[in-house]
Amino acid sequence: MIKALIYDFDGTLADTFSLHLKAYKFALSKFGIKATRNEIINGCFNKLDNEASKNFGISNATLFSKYYREGLLKAFKTIKLYPNVASTLSKLKNNGLLLGIATSRNRDEMKKALKILKIEKYFDSIITHDEVKKKKPHPEIFLTVCKELGVKPAEVLIIGDAETDLVAANSILTKSILFYPKKHEYFYSLSNLKKLKPHYIIKNNKEIIDILKKI
Repeated sequence: MIKALIYDFDGTLADTFSLHLKAYKFALSKFGIKATRNEIINGCFNKLDNEASKNFGISNATLFSKYYREGLLKAFKTIKLYPNVASTLSKLKNNGLLLGIATSRNRDEMKKALKILKIEKYFDSIITHDEVKKKKPHPEIFLTVCKELGVKPAEVLIIGDAETDLVAANSILTKSILFYPKKHEYFYSLSNLKKLKPHYIIKNNKEIIDILKKI
């Protein structure tokens, strides 16, 4: 029996990809570089800052990283939820389910994001990457949320958009939902993610309600 759902944050609850695009554009512009969306995705996304800067011929990775963080801070003020997130969270809570977040963001960033998005009231546990020793795809952060919620991994559904979430779920034998809306085609290969065998694949958060009826 499923008693709790644990969400990733970036790319699952909040549409942050566009924010990262803006931040990278801002950083590159500081070096006089104009890049297309695809060039930024291929050159910066899922890359360390020193690798991303090198891909654009920038020798000062520290300065590039500084500009990126500055751009992200500005863009973050416009953060938005994916469609139907708030209504789905409300229905899940009304159905008596426990909800948690396991995020690679730090606590300060999450406080700011949740304040803007107004969804903190739905969650019984929120653990950030600076509160655990091992990062995703190690399952420590998910197990920590489970402990706070008082549930076993077998009683949980993990919802995420990335390989790290699916690998973590598999390692603790937890059912997983891959969130893969159309815009994610620009960032992740669905065929590669399917190799990790998520139990369900959704394009909209409201589909979670129907999934729970089948389990």
